[in-house]
Amino acid sequence: MTIVPFISNGTYWLSIRFNKWKVDQKNIIDKMQLLTLEQSIQIREEISKQGEKFSKLIEEKNLEIAQLTSIIAEHRTAQLSQNHSFGDTKQSSDNESNELDEIAENLKSNALKLSEYDKMVELMQAGYQITERTDVKSKTIAFLESNDIIETKGNGVYKFTEKGKKLLKIMTK
Repeated sequence: MTIVPFISNGTYWLSIRFNKWKVDQKNIIDKMQLLTLEQSIQIREEISKQGEKFSKLIEEKNLEIAQLTSIIAEHRTAQLSQNHSFGDTKQSSDNESNELDEIAENLKSNALKLSEYDKMVELMQAGYQITERTDVKSKTIAFLESNDIIETKGNGVYKFTEKGKKLLKIMTK
């Protein structure tokens, strides 16, 4: 009786080893076994669906790239037009500067005009009327007003425009 448990344990151990060997052999055979027709069809359908998904994804990405390229082109066009308008502004600023230099030279070259201009500056800064003065001719006022150097506040009182302030800077150098 003492031998029976050993024999039963031995047969149990052999049974476990045999079952493991059967499972291993089945797995080896399954790996080498061909697919059934249904399995092949199912795999082909899955591959086809994946290909369609991939094609749609590529198409969506190409559309997105085209939209972004269009946005970039619009941005570049806007930036170029902005640069051109900046260049125009700079050019008009240069033209205004040249014009102011010419006006300043015109005033400085004629002693009478220069003294009238100086008197106008003095009167304007004090807030007095200019039109009733005998030491400032209406021709000088008209010249400065037509060149947008001064503008009327009403009742013969004038003030400098932005352009006039720039001329004033040039004249005081």
